[in-house]
Amino acid sequence: WSQTQILQVMDSVNKFYKENSFNATWLESLNDPVKSVDVTSYFTSTEPYGPCASGLSASAQADDKLRQSGVDLTKYQHVIHIFPTLDCWWAGGAEIGGSVVYINGSLSQGIISHEIGHNYGLFHSHSLACVTNVCSFSEYGDIFDTMGTNVGHFNAGQKDLLAWLTPVDQTYNRKPKMPKPKVPEAITQSSALLPKHSDV
Repeated sequence: WSQTQILQVMDSVNKFYKENSFNATWLESLNDPVKSVDVTSYFTSTEPYGPCASGLSASAQADDKLRQSGVDLTKYQHVIHIFPTLDCWWAGGAEIGGSVVYINGSLSQGIISHEIGHNYGLFHSHSLACVTNVCSFSEYGDIFDTMGTNVGHFNAGQKDLLAWLTPVDQTYNRKPKMPKPKVPEAITQSSALLPKHSDV
């Protein structure tokens, strides 16, 4: 990928985090206030192409090369290593509460946002589907959440863990009036179709 392509994707990641956090967090370049990240030049590893472990070795080599060129990695909260392809089953990896992200073969806003989410301390957004007392757990089961299987916002529980939700004080002087629904003949008043605050 070109540096321009990487910057475009990282700008999307930045927009995702700004919107998701209600402007509480974002990505920021240390060297250029217009850019959301600093992109270094390409690095060719001396590790032979192959197993997943070679990615970790290549990352360590890249870190060493960056330090030798004068880059102080301690100034960065997150370092993202992007590999064109590793012989691994995963598209991305990161430690919970860590600072390094590994991307394998897919320069994608969703995958990078997901992995940075792990660095922020988030686990996967699960689901539990139950049918007649038999339940099945799905590790990535939240189909609406980036920490699940989508590129949508983090769910409310994840945002709460990150302290991105703030209580909103609301005062009502009176109980709101809800109109009575028109109930068809075939539906009884105990039906789930009635509004929760109905006067019925």
